[in-house]
Amino acid sequence: MRRISLTFPRALAALALVGCLTLAGCQGSADGADPALSSTTATSADPGTTSTTGGQQEPTDCSALTIDSDSSALPTVEGEAGTLPTVTWSGEEAPANLTVATLEEGDGTEVAETDLVTVGYAGWQWGSDTTFDSSYETGAQDSQNAQDSASGGTEDGGEDTAPGEAAGQETTEASEEALGQGQPLVLSLQQVIVGWRCGLAGHHVGDRVLMSVPADLAYGQDEASSGGGPTGPLVFVVEVVDTLDPQSVVGSTEDAVMEGEDELAQRGITVEGELGSPVTVSVSTDAPEPTEPEYLVLARGAGQPVSGTSTVVVNIAAAAWSGEEGTGSSTWEDGAPTPVSIATSDLDGLVGVPQGSRVVVLRPGDESLGREAVAFVMDIEAVL
Repeated sequence: MRRISLTFPRALAALALVGCLTLAGCQGSADGADPALSSTTATSADPGTTSTTGGQQEPTDCSALTIDSDSSALPTVEGEAGTLPTVTWSGEEAPANLTVATLEEGDGTEVAETDLVTVGYAGWQWGSDTTFDSSYETGAQDSQNAQDSASGGTEDGGEDTAPGEAAGQETTEASEEALGQGQPLVLSLQQVIVGWRCGLAGHHVGDRVLMSVPADLAYGQDEASSGGGPTGPLVFVVEVVDTLDPQSVVGSTEDAVMEGEDELAQRGITVEGELGSPVTVSVSTDAPEPTEPEYLVLARGAGQPVSGTSTVVVNIAAAAWSGEEGTGSSTWEDGAPTPVSIATSDLDGLVGVPQGSRVVVLRPGDESLGREAVAFVMDIEAVL
């Protein structure tokens, strides 16, 4: 199933998602994004999200929105939690306001607007009997487009151990099995459509909700503004499996052991910044461009190693090989470490690297895509 990008970290979007480092995949629009992730339209973007006109939009203040807890217009939902639900439409027009009805109430941790959440979900355009995206059928982490759907371009800059567990622990079997055959999706609420960010905040782990999201809080009303995402009002059934405050894992590289300085110097790459703190990366003018992906461990941590099925929470700084002003970008600057699925990215070179490590990734350019070579420095803050 094609997925709509729900997240689109600004730090990576600035470099056109070079190397497909995000769950949103190698796409600069909502094409292939996950439904919950924010759209590329100005109306649906989250704080810092890039609009289709290239401008930055102010963050939407969730407290200024009217969020209803029920409506007679909402469809009825059938199906057990953990399985793909079906909806029966009321025949009424979609609610004008963002509407979030609680289907099942959990008693876990409360979700904050800035959290990383693990969710199972299905999404429909209003009145349609066919989902345009679902984590229950193939698993949100089975496809590179899985996280595209949730991000689709966001206001924020745009989108295993369960996220609520301590870094380095393995995901509980309960969270893996809770969603049937599909796998839950880990995403940042700072990198999703406004409807998700504001609609899920305040709910709790264990909640199952039915959300009706107006077009202006999703991907827009028409194809021209949606960036390829689903248009008009949308409906989602969402199960909140876990939540994590990303700031609780930031700085995990503080105790890492340096090991790669000489190799990095030989490649003409300079990384400035203390371990556990924000960094910048630069490329010398005479540094040869990489011809294939290179992974250089600058400092090695002692946490859980990354596996091929892990989702890693990372802070990333980047610099294009040309060194042109404006080609650098950083999640540290955005204050939003981002989750990245190893299975749905091309970062398999991180497999085996421990949590708490600082790694430099060199990505070759691709003239056919108009993409130049880039150097990334990446702190692996958590392995989920």
